Amino acid sequence: MCRKVGVDPLASRKGFWAEILGIGDYYFELGVVILEVCVESRASNGGLLDLDDLLFAVQERKKRHGINVAMDDVERAIEKLKVLGSGMRIVNVGKKRFVQSVPGEISHDHMSLFEVAQARGGRLVPRDACNALAWSSERVQCATDELLRNGMVWVDEAAGEDVEYWFPALALHGG
Repeated sequence: MCRKVGVDPLASRKGFWAEILGIGDYYFELGVVILEVCVESRASNGGLLDLDDLLFAVQERKKRHGINVAMDDVERAIEKLKVLGSGMRIVNVGKKRFVQSVPGEISHDHMSLFEVAQARGGRLVPRDACNALAWSSERVQCATDELLRNGMVWVDEAAGEDVEYWFPALALHGG
């Protein structure tokens, strides 16, 4: 029966990563491509990559080898990569989904700031966030400082009288 479908059961192997991640070669190789795309784009998006952009980049790399990749494949591979640590996961910001490829948790406060910035094309002025969220300036500052340390937010001190923060992953797509 195996010969009819072109499978050699003696040639099947499970390597080190397949055992650790609990996946076969396809998802392991897909995970490697996903990691490469995320690391290569981190400087321009702060470690938060639009899931649709990731899918497009992965499809471009894999189609050279005649392999079709679906969104479900990407999501499964990312789920399997979680065993390596907290650096890879899918997060929702408003109606968009992103892959977080930097270690650390995105708290409820961070997500709230992302949503305010998303409505403003990726730009956040702390005063506006205080008004929109009914938060103190200290709470906004604490959350933006942590995002700044993680590289997920950029600061623009030359913006005028108020400091502005830019969320590159959101600004690249107009929020």
